[in-house]
Amino acid sequence: VKKDGKGGFIRKNGTVLNVPIYDKVWSFSEGRARIYAGEHYDYVKTDGSLLLKSINSYSIYTNATDFHQGRAMVLDAYWGADGWKLIDIDGKALLDESVSYSGSWWYIKEEGTFSNGFARIGINRYSFYSSAEKYIYINLNGNYVSDSAPALMGNYWKISYNGKDAFMDMDCTIVTFASTLDFNDAGYCL
Repeated sequence: VKKDGKGGFIRKNGTVLNVPIYDKVWSFSEGRARIYAGEHYDYVKTDGSLLLKSINSYSIYTNATDFHQGRAMVLDAYWGADGWKLIDIDGKALLDESVSYSGSWWYIKEEGTFSNGFARIGINRYSFYSSAEKYIYINLNGNYVSDSAPALMGNYWKISYNGKDAFMDMDCTIVTFASTLDFNDAGYCL
């Protein structure tokens, strides 16, 4: 609902969830609605409370994504840090501005949206203040899984792991480094 240029939320039965106090509001996604107010982002829960402010009042989230598959990404500008964090549905940080890739930690420079359990993110090895120099895919736990989009083949994901073709199972465990797998008619690896 909008009033005097501000947005808020009403329930389906017409009762007020939040009066219009936010500069910008988005629709609910997985029980959380992204809001922008006073130069920062947060999420309104279905009970009307704020998700992130209640967890860490010191962070200043200058951008955020909607929740998909129980995950969202927020850009934290606290203390000059300018990196994306991966959070779960309760606001807990699963990745805190960097990701382990190829034996070292890389800064997360571009956010991703989850689909089929994976998100494409942009990373940079050297600085919070540089643009992304490489794109990788992470899983719902924030772990690096592939250099290219995972492709489902039967019960396995075909990936590129540190430049090598590989297959991983549904639990994101690499089962073999190979460019092809033999599948039977049911789609299972032989």
